[in-house]
Amino acid sequence: MSEEIWKPVVWYEGVYEVSSFGRIKSLSYRSHNWFRLRDKILKQTYNKKWYLTVWLSKDSITNIFLSHRITAIAFIKNPKSNPQVNHKNWIKDDNRVENLEWCTNLENQRHSYANLWRKCSLLWFDRSVFNKKVFCIKWEEILFEFNSIKEAANIMNLHQWHISQCCCWNRKTHWGYIWKHA
Repeated sequence: MSEEIWKPVVWYEGVYEVSSFGRIKSLSYRSHNWFRLRDKILKQTYNKKWYLTVWLSKDSITNIFLSHRITAIAFIKNPKSNPQVNHKNWIKDDNRVENLEWCTNLENQRHSYANLWRKCSLLWFDRSVFNKKVFCIKWEEILFEFNSIKEAANIMNLHQWHISQCCCWNRKTHWGYIWKHA
């Protein structure tokens, strides 16, 4: 395991630093009313797409930023001025420098589809996945149990593909229900 390296956050030099592991800290400072003597690692939260975000403030202005972009801007050169940052291992909250790379929108989409293919290839080549029992969950309680995705889709009047996406973790819910294989 490599050593954690800290660099200043671009546009927030002297206020925040980002590490090679994707962690972000505020630096100790002294204001006119109070002071903090130690650096503080900031809490990162997930956005709707399950990327880690962090709130940064400077001159009484607060903004929210994607943690992987802050890490990439600080550590990875971008000679082609590519607009997006890709997670090489498809894990959205793994913001280590070695897992990030600059890419174009098209490259990022192709990488995403390759992940979808990797996760759900069984669904189309091994039809037995469609014959596994499926649970329909709401409020952490199992509402219905179906013998297959097809049966669940027919009874609930939903599409098989969306239920199968929920079962292989590409989608959280379908029509407000959580779907899981037994």
